[in-house]
Amino acid sequence: MAERTTRIRKVLLAIVAAVLLVGIAVWGYFAFTAPPICDAAQGLPVLDGTWSKGASMPTARSEVAAAILDGKIYVAGGLAGAGATDAFEVYDTQANTWRKLPPLPTGPLHHAGLAAVGDRIILTGGYTDLAFNAVRSTWAFDPATESWEQLADMPAPLGAHTTEGVGGMLYLFGGAPGGYVTWRYDPATDQWEALSPMPERLEHLGSGPLNEDSILVVGGRWDGQNSHRAIRYSIADDTSTLEPDLPTARGGIGAASLGGVVFVAGGEQFNPMCTFDRVEAFDGSSWFSTPPMPKPRHGLAAVADDETLYVIGGAYKAVGLTLTSATDDLLRFRPHK
Repeated sequence: MAERTTRIRKVLLAIVAAVLLVGIAVWGYFAFTAPPICDAAQGLPVLDGTWSKGASMPTARSEVAAAILDGKIYVAGGLAGAGATDAFEVYDTQANTWRKLPPLPTGPLHHAGLAAVGDRIILTGGYTDLAFNAVRSTWAFDPATESWEQLADMPAPLGAHTTEGVGGMLYLFGGAPGGYVTWRYDPATDQWEALSPMPERLEHLGSGPLNEDSILVVGGRWDGQNSHRAIRYSIADDTSTLEPDLPTARGGIGAASLGGVVFVAGGEQFNPMCTFDRVEAFDGSSWFSTPPMPKPRHGLAAVADDETLYVIGGAYKAVGLTLTSATDDLLRFRPHK
């Protein structure tokens, strides 16, 4: 009986070892091979321009949030190495240098929102760990004093949303677990209010102002399905209207507005598992593409000033390989005039 039990244990151990070896081999294949590039829409008009690489971030990370204010790009949190990080760093667009700032007051955080409102940077929500536990907290960073101030909590916990600062207000769209969320935060009263919900449930989406009265909310996904949706939100009358679809459906994107043109960069797909090098742009009436990024990525952030689109961080590989393929890249795209 004891001999039979020993044989059974040996067989079970052999099976477990074989499964582990296969798992390691599969992981190694995907981890150390070039990132598969997702297929993108064809036949779009091309906006010509030049990509260049800026100074690398001090902390390589994906699922980051970024905002630009007075020529400085602030980058918050993300996934780095074994999990979430509380890193908060600033890039000087003129000097092409990075500097570390006081860490996030929340502790480690990823999939948060970050936007410039007035003379402050506002941090919203996000996930604290790899279990994707969302928080309700709202914080403001004052660049003049390099200090954080806690603001009124959001109406509910939320992560993987998108935020924009327009007209002295903060607008928030989508995210999980809410999906349809449209909220506005007023710094003058330190109050949140719910606005008309989005027409589609989305997270991992992007946004950018088209003008002083409207914000384009674009892409994203729900239940793992990428979206083509492009939604114009009107600030004046609190309504959403559908614009021509994003040519390439994708979530995990970075988006930013440069001169009223909203650029949508990168993203990922679950099946097949791949990442996008595609950048598409909407000028208020139609879509076009730019030359692709030098390497595909998702979980990136994007911001823009008057002349340049900046793409920050992200991961070259999708889903479970995000942690092992995070990048410290800062890329610059300048359209040709």
